[in-house]
Amino acid sequence: MGELGRTCIAIATLPFEVESVKAKVNAAYGLDLLYRQEALKALICIDNDKITAHFPDKLLTEAYIEVNELIVGTFLGLIDLAHMPSRADRIDQSELASIFDYTGFATLVNFKTQANLVENLSATLRHSWNGSLFAEMDPTTATGAIFGIQGPNHLFTTAQVDSMRRTFRELLAGGDAMIGIYPVERSRWASYVGILTGMEIPLKVKRLLESAKKEYTEHRDVVEERRKSKSAGLRFDLDPSKRRSTTDKSATDAEGSRASGGAASPLPVRGSQPQREFERVMSLIQGLRGETFSLDEFISYIRGELSITDDQLILSSIIELQDKGYLAEIERNKYKVI
Repeated sequence: MGELGRTCIAIATLPFEVESVKAKVNAAYGLDLLYRQEALKALICIDNDKITAHFPDKLLTEAYIEVNELIVGTFLGLIDLAHMPSRADRIDQSELASIFDYTGFATLVNFKTQANLVENLSATLRHSWNGSLFAEMDPTTATGAIFGIQGPNHLFTTAQVDSMRRTFRELLAGGDAMIGIYPVERSRWASYVGILTGMEIPLKVKRLLESAKKEYTEHRDVVEERRKSKSAGLRFDLDPSKRRSTTDKSATDAEGSRASGGAASPLPVRGSQPQREFERVMSLIQGLRGETFSLDEFISYIRGELSITDDQLILSSIIELQDKGYLAEIERNKYKVI
């Protein structure tokens, strides 16, 4: 659309607060990618949690239909007003076409109420954007705004219109506000349609980015913990006392073999290495997560980095790292640090 010279606007829905981690992460990535697009002039965000608050008793599909109609109705309402004559100030078609030159986040306003309930145009105007279905914005950050206000003649006294203009001027300091006033001879309704553009990141979007990152980190840590737990096994043993005595005897035999200069057993026994050496090896592999080694490569790496000359100690450390879930044997004599 940008290459065709068309004005490009994106309307995105923010996930519910209680949606899954994956939904939030995908939404955060999607919003970031959309916002970076050079051709995109405005990003409008619908707040799903507000849909629940506005339509608590409607079917979800019906609520979505109402939101879609609201969005389309806002744009069509402004287009209609740009073609409608007025004895007061009116929206110009060129103003409507240029409002999205102010790039950034945007929000829509579409508000209708009974005219006899409107005592102050300015107060009603503020309420019209504060109570919308769109992500909560700070209107003072808008760099552009266009509003069409329609209602019975008695609403548009000079004092009321002046107060409304002052409201725009105060809220949009440094912004460009375009207002169309459309008095109607007989009408029971007062309505506002408008667009605020060039706004800062909405608070809801900021919270989404933060919660997506936090919940993803927590989820990743839980998954990692489960992976390590599975690698360690269920530690089922019918006779642990017998195993301990066997382990202790094997460790003593290995020590005696080294002391007498005899050949070491080709398979080390758990618990035979000094705790200090094991802790050094475990500390060394902390920065190797995801790396894979053959058994010989792993032994050579540990020997070179830590100056451990006893291969029996290194092999024992490797087995204990497997037991504790820090290493996985992905194929015979090939290991991955996890």
